[in-house]
Amino acid sequence: MDAYQTVIIGESRNYEIPSLDFFLRVRMYLSILSILKTYKKHGATEAFKSLSKLTKHRKWIFKNKTVEYLFIRKAVSECQLILNLATRGKALCLERSVAVCAGLLSLGFPVQIVIGRNTAMNSSDNFEFHAWVEWNEKPINDWLSIQTHFEEVYRIPNLGD
Repeated sequence: MDAYQTVIIGESRNYEIPSLDFFLRVRMYLSILSILKTYKKHGATEAFKSLSKLTKHRKWIFKNKTVEYLFIRKAVSECQLILNLATRGKALCLERSVAVCAGLLSLGFPVQIVIGRNTAMNSSDNFEFHAWVEWNEKPINDWLSIQTHFEEVYRIPNLGD
């Protein structure tokens, strides 16, 4: 049994998660590095515009939604590894979310960055705003309860439901 899977989904069942092939992994890495360069050089607004150009959806076939979710979480781990190497671990939430979103969009997953405003009046968190990435309205690069602590104020890119 995979302890990581148990922690993520709360089940003791072991799911077989497919791996990314070499070319998709390279595409993801290049998308992350490209969006980070845009973010650093031109700011968040230009990075958001670049994300909108990445929304080409590829059809993935998974046994079920749990396997798909675990696959995406595995890809998020790789995105964050590349991000940490590129930024020496000094990226704030918006930069992290832009990078993860670009990586997953390049693989064809319909993900979005959500920016939320802190709703806790006496929060020990010093940030009024926070950003994270969602897939199927579920946070994938942050804790699952993030939505209860922040009220959504912005979502990018528009996936054109």
